[in-house]
Amino acid sequence: MTRAGDAGFAPLVGRGPELHVVEGAFQRLADRRSRDGRGGTVAIVGPAGVGKSRLAREALSIAAAVGTTALTGRAVTTGASTPYRPLIEALAPWARGHAVNEVDLGAHTRALDVLVPGSAGVASDASSPVFVAEALLRLLPLVAGDGPVVLLLEDLHWADGETLAAVEYVADAAESLPLLLIVTARDDEGMPARRLLRALTARGAARLVPLGPFDVDGTRDLAELRLGQPVASGLLELLVDRAEGLPLFVEELLAALDAAGGLARSDVDVDVAPGAVTVLPDTVADTVAARLDGMEDEHRLVVETAALLGRSFDHEVVVAMHDGAVASSLQLATNIGLLHEDPDRPGQLRFRHALLRDGVVASTFPPRRAELARGLLDLLLARDLTDDELAVAIDLAARAGDNALAARLSVRRAMQAFDLWAMSTAEHGLAEARGYAGIDPDLLVEIDIASLKVASIMGRLDVVMRVGQALLARLDVGGRHDAELLETHLRLGQTLLDEERWQEAEPHMQAAAKLIGVADPCQVTRLELWSSLLDRLRGDVASARARAVRAADLSRPDDYQSDLVCCALLYEGRAWLPDIETARARWTESLEYADRYGLRLWRARMLVELALLEADELRGEMKVDEVLREADDLARECGGVSTQTRVALLQARFAVVRGDLEEASAALARAERHGVAGAVSRRAHADLRAALAILQQGAPADLTPAARVLAALVADDVDGARAVAREVDATAGRDVLSLFVDLAGEPATAAFGAVVEASALLPDLPAAAARLAEAPLIAALFTRLHATGTADGRESLQTAVAVFDRLELARPADRCRALLRAAGVPLPRRSSAQEGVPDELRAAGVTARELDVLRLIAEGQTNKDVAAALYLSPRTVEKHVERLLLKTGAANRTALAALGRPTTHR
Repeated sequence: MTRAGDAGFAPLVGRGPELHVVEGAFQRLADRRSRDGRGGTVAIVGPAGVGKSRLAREALSIAAAVGTTALTGRAVTTGASTPYRPLIEALAPWARGHAVNEVDLGAHTRALDVLVPGSAGVASDASSPVFVAEALLRLLPLVAGDGPVVLLLEDLHWADGETLAAVEYVADAAESLPLLLIVTARDDEGMPARRLLRALTARGAARLVPLGPFDVDGTRDLAELRLGQPVASGLLELLVDRAEGLPLFVEELLAALDAAGGLARSDVDVDVAPGAVTVLPDTVADTVAARLDGMEDEHRLVVETAALLGRSFDHEVVVAMHDGAVASSLQLATNIGLLHEDPDRPGQLRFRHALLRDGVVASTFPPRRAELARGLLDLLLARDLTDDELAVAIDLAARAGDNALAARLSVRRAMQAFDLWAMSTAEHGLAEARGYAGIDPDLLVEIDIASLKVASIMGRLDVVMRVGQALLARLDVGGRHDAELLETHLRLGQTLLDEERWQEAEPHMQAAAKLIGVADPCQVTRLELWSSLLDRLRGDVASARARAVRAADLSRPDDYQSDLVCCALLYEGRAWLPDIETARARWTESLEYADRYGLRLWRARMLVELALLEADELRGEMKVDEVLREADDLARECGGVSTQTRVALLQARFAVVRGDLEEASAALARAERHGVAGAVSRRAHADLRAALAILQQGAPADLTPAARVLAALVADDVDGARAVAREVDATAGRDVLSLFVDLAGEPATAAFGAVVEASALLPDLPAAAARLAEAPLIAALFTRLHATGTADGRESLQTAVAVFDRLELARPADRCRALLRAAGVPLPRRSSAQEGVPDELRAAGVTARELDVLRLIAEGQTNKDVAAALYLSPRTVEKHVERLLLKTGAANRTALAALGRPTTHR
């Protein structure tokens, strides 16, 4: 692991645009040698810990690389007593090795003793900051040997007034000199420095580079760079919540977790170890303790009370706990940097950072902490709690030592989240409740029943089976636990049906039916729903449809059963297949119902179902990539892991028929990270993995008949493909490789889909191939099977050759070439991976496909534009760009674009 202290030697993360500004300033400075350049000032601003110094250090690295003299100085918290301290520090290394008393700056020589104390041997009478700044400007050419200079001055928010005045003079002059002035400052401290930088920026004397906290992706990138491994979701969530996007705190938290044994490493990723989420970096603990030690106890008590209420706290609750002057205590805490105004609640206060709040809680004497927590809890429980207040109450109960109450409050909060379809929150809340529950049997049963509900919605099938079977062994039969037994049988039956193990599910459904007398309306509806699914798996389609309709009728009158209406329409639509229009109508109705009632996870599910129809029909009427991204975002927000898996598998399916193997591989990897649960998803995953291996010229074993059809088509074994297609069970419904089976199958075996519609357009091959344009690989294979070499099919054959060559599928490509040759058409040469690549890029390993991407980037196109032009996914384009940056050594996208312009290769 890269330690936080080593961060200056690690690659800069997540600051591409900001670094581009700094690089541009260096470029202008370097151009002075040709008399076209200029110096200037760059002001890097942002909150503490955001990475200002890290970006400044990157600037120093650039200076070292181009041979520019660099001087650095820093203001400190005590710097106001030492005028010009940053300038003195910047010149000190040079002064130690030179005879400063021999330097002649003319009239400004007398200011040398200010900049290099002791150099003149006499006290200086120079008092004007402007005079001192001019002396500095005259001295810099001597320091740099008449070359360009980079002057870095850090932490200007702590600088004295003389330094700020001198900086203003230097900044105004820098543009006309071979001088790049770089300053850093916090944007929430040091009003004089803030006013100065605003003024310099307003008059064009400085370029402002504001740094904000990292987003989730930036936090992940930084953590993975420091750890050298992928970061699991639990650790990422901890870093996002506690570091709040500040790179310094991300690194310090990682270092603290590592030192405390709080990182759990596997071959796949790094996660946070159980119980390690409260680790506090020593630097934060020491800082907070020092500030609290300087407060009188009555003020400290108020701050400790506020901290127990969370980072953002209710001022009125703090007042209710204390009779003294609360406002003066909070004012003092604000003055010493612990609190500031809450940007989300104007007029209210919060701790400046979550870790500062944690530090205050950790510094509170434990008996006093428990006493304060009990008093605050009593105040909160007398109120109608919001969700945020309920979370605070759980924490207070635990700190007061009442774990049973903490557990029950956690269950209450988890099920409130469940009702709002916030499944990840519900799952975490129940895990928290279990941690508090101890061995209380009734409380554990309550938690387990709630866990069954959440796990079944999230698709955590292994959890449902494990918890459900354990509950059946513990619950009393004969009255006391009838409601819990009914719920357990329903959840186990649902899970087994999702696994298509209907024979094992049937006893649970029968047991649930016997307990229906204690059922609530939702359980009655769900019994009808799962019975519909059971009938469909048995093959009784008519009963499956009727039960789904009955379930919808049962649930429609009650708004709280709106999710079950969506489920009933989903099941009814599936039972109508292959009547695709009726299924589409039911699923569209379900989508509208989900939107009407704000059911985000059901919206995601129904978008997936409708996208599945597009995967067969390939009409191009649905912007499927956008739809699937929306579905994935919704499922992630709601904790719908199984839906995220289905989205990833569907993305892989589209990528395969498009011939985008990189995106197919990436999508399958995403599905595997989510966990491939459920019989349908597992079959899809296995067939798509096999398809990817086949298209990559592999030889996977144990292929399904559908995968064997694809293997035969790729090998140009048309008769073999048709023979295997007859083995596919047409009554089993559509699958992920159904379009390939349709290519080789008899028309009667394909009930619907793009290939069937394309076949109906024959012998007009161009029209038929155009009908399959959304899936280039399908179109190419269709062309191979139906082309005769006639004049009207030549363009289709040439397009097919290009697709096959790109995928390096030599046999079907050769067959298409043979047809073209027989028709007397000049043959396109078989391309190599680097055909047409200029020599300098070929030497770097750039492929022809990467060159296509590079040239479009050089035209100023975005990744989305490039993806559309080359019929790739945006994710695949991102990968191409990453490889191009690595292969060419280009520093950024701008430099990469320059390599792709035609003039570069003349």
